[in-house]
Amino acid sequence: MAPSPYTAETTKTYYTTIYATVCTDSGETGTTSLVVTEPATTAAAYQSGAVTETHTYVYTEDVITSTIGTSSGAPYTSTYHITRTLTTTVTATVYPSTSSAAAKPTGYGSDSAVAPAREPTSAPMYGSITLTWSTSSDTATTPPSYETSSGVISGPATSVSSYTTTYPTTCTETITKTYGGNSTSVITTTYTSTITSVISKTVTVSQTSSSSAHTGYTYPSASGYPHPTGGYPHPTGGYPYPSGSGYPHPTGGPYPGGNSTTVGPTGTGALPTTTTSEMHPHPTEDCIPCEGQPGTVDNFCGLDINTNYYKEIPKTCRTVYYDLVVSNTTFAPDGVERMGLLINGAMPGPLIEANWGDTIVVHITNEMQNNGTALHFHGMRQYYTNEMDGVPSITQCALAPGESMTYKFIAGNYGSSWYHSHHVLQTYDGVFGPMIIHGPHSAKYDVDMGAVMLQDWSHDPVEAIFARPSFNGPITLDTGLINGMNVFGGNGSTQVGKRFEMIFKPGKKYLLRLVNGAIQTTFKFHIDGHSFTVISNDYVPIVPYKTDIVNINIGQRYNVIVEANATPGNYWARSDAQQACATLVNSRDIKAIVHYEGFTGLPTSVSKTYKDECVDEPYASLVPVVALNAGKESQEIHKTVLIGPGPQTPNLFKWTLDGTTFQSQWGNPTLESVYENGTIPTYSGNLAIEVPKLGEWVYLIIESPIPVPHPIHLHGHDFFIIAQGAGPYSSSVPMNLVNPPRRDVANMPWQAAGPAGPPLGGYLVIAFETDNPGAWLVHCHIGWHSTMGFALQIIENVEGIKAT
Repeated sequence: MAPSPYTAETTKTYYTTIYATVCTDSGETGTTSLVVTEPATTAAAYQSGAVTETHTYVYTEDVITSTIGTSSGAPYTSTYHITRTLTTTVTATVYPSTSSAAAKPTGYGSDSAVAPAREPTSAPMYGSITLTWSTSSDTATTPPSYETSSGVISGPATSVSSYTTTYPTTCTETITKTYGGNSTSVITTTYTSTITSVISKTVTVSQTSSSSAHTGYTYPSASGYPHPTGGYPHPTGGYPYPSGSGYPHPTGGPYPGGNSTTVGPTGTGALPTTTTSEMHPHPTEDCIPCEGQPGTVDNFCGLDINTNYYKEIPKTCRTVYYDLVVSNTTFAPDGVERMGLLINGAMPGPLIEANWGDTIVVHITNEMQNNGTALHFHGMRQYYTNEMDGVPSITQCALAPGESMTYKFIAGNYGSSWYHSHHVLQTYDGVFGPMIIHGPHSAKYDVDMGAVMLQDWSHDPVEAIFARPSFNGPITLDTGLINGMNVFGGNGSTQVGKRFEMIFKPGKKYLLRLVNGAIQTTFKFHIDGHSFTVISNDYVPIVPYKTDIVNINIGQRYNVIVEANATPGNYWARSDAQQACATLVNSRDIKAIVHYEGFTGLPTSVSKTYKDECVDEPYASLVPVVALNAGKESQEIHKTVLIGPGPQTPNLFKWTLDGTTFQSQWGNPTLESVYENGTIPTYSGNLAIEVPKLGEWVYLIIESPIPVPHPIHLHGHDFFIIAQGAGPYSSSVPMNLVNPPRRDVANMPWQAAGPAGPPLGGYLVIAFETDNPGAWLVHCHIGWHSTMGFALQIIENVEGIKAT
């Protein structure tokens, strides 16, 4: 018998390995089996005409696993049984060389009247591979399921001596458990891999895949910057939108298999110790990449740390895909169980990772029962893609439960950031994750340790806190987390909280990407016995400077390098709350652990000493590498911030700008109104400010007489910080226009009562150039404040919005 086009040995070995690697949890015990069904095709049949074969490989795993956690404060052990099955079906049609031309697709086989016999492995072929997952669980109230997307081999023939076919696959296991009828926990674990099948025979075949069939961006002449073409407001990618609306309202659509990977149990009183994401690049169609592809930290398509990234970006012709699912569950990131929200079963959510210049595609599905959602990619300029900014009531409608949508944009910035919900207070209950855009650095390091996400945390959902009748502003929260982990209370046998851990090797330099995702807390981050070299703030590379402690405000990011030059041992990494900004019960026990290689156990290291204050990093230290000056003011916007009761509701506290609280309408987003009607919605009042022309400089002055700090965030732009200070603003305040600090979040300072005098409010003056048409939000990044109305919109270039 002649061998089949896909030999049993090659395929059997490969799929067994992939399944065992990707879809098996650690700690599980059980048995596995593989059943192979091969077609009994004779050599004569191969030579007589086209033959369609089906090869089936069934891999079964029968496992027992246990979960230890707490329910209502009591420990429990849950042992349950799972059967998982991976069925791989390979369908191949073989066209031998003696087949007639009429029976063959163009380019397959030979038209010679007499052709020598040959084995099917070297005969032309085409076909498809279908992957089907199934699973069952003894204790699951609803059966878990596994799903995959299929790779396809089809289309015109291409003669190659070897080829590789890639099949992205996602396995999702959902198990619902009920404990004594009192509480329910849902575990959702997503595994992702890329199955790669390599055939070494000489065959005639072509390869296509739905995952790479995405339209590329058009680059305008002379600009060097990607500019999306076509009518507003649809992301290029062919996802359907409701007729008549002309608006990006999510309805789902075809999407390649997800790339997010979560390792470990979630929803059981313990979070996974690792949450990773796989960057899965594909070539962007109709795009010719630049020379000098990213391969070192110094060269991105010929661009480097000195390139003006507002004018030029690499043309990588790569697209990366991520598939995110938002759900609600119970979990215990610090050992105390509460209701919360997760992305792909974890908090923080999966890392979104790309290279500078890549196209990023993020598909989000809302699996919450009662809440809408949306995703904002913090600090990403969204250059000419305002509809991808992810702000409900401004750039889109919120996703209702069960809905999906796809965001698509160019990574025009580089550095460290995060993505998060912009729907009410969801971010601070768990809808966020890290985002890294790889690009040049202003100093060298040995190891990139990834994101270190800092957050404050309450043992009650923040939405519940906000709904309390007594709520009127900042409150005392319980604790904080580092990368979604901490320990609250003692270290007894029932403690399920864990510290985040890092391992250092003596003499190595480590890059830490600090991100503050808190609702109200500014942190002082430091590592006992070590110092930092700071190399970027937000998405702006800066001239390196040294410090022992990094002050990081809400929404801000810093890339820092730490050298492992201390005596080898165990050290605390501390994220201390600046209590002068807002208070935490556990303010000095928000800690991670640094282990030098070969050392374990809890540290005994001693903290640095510092003054308890509420400050940013000194702005004199934040010198951008790419030196740019602020332009002359074309338009001044002066807004005064107040907080107080409404005239008819004395117990309702709200933030106001010039006496007006920000209002918007969920069902009538600003961008839709501007695009369709060319007008700003009347309900926006004086908090929707139109800047009609491009190429102008706007100075935004935000002033508050109230002694409370405010981290101000602008969407769509980095801004220049040209003045700030405590006390009232006046026209005599000097402006720093020569290469001032640039970033997307800056603190409006204040002064507490003390030796310097009585308590004072403060002012912040920021400047930006209008070069990005859209409806851009400006808001305080204290979650309570923005939700209570501390926000305004900049409507930039209405004509440009209508034309994009």
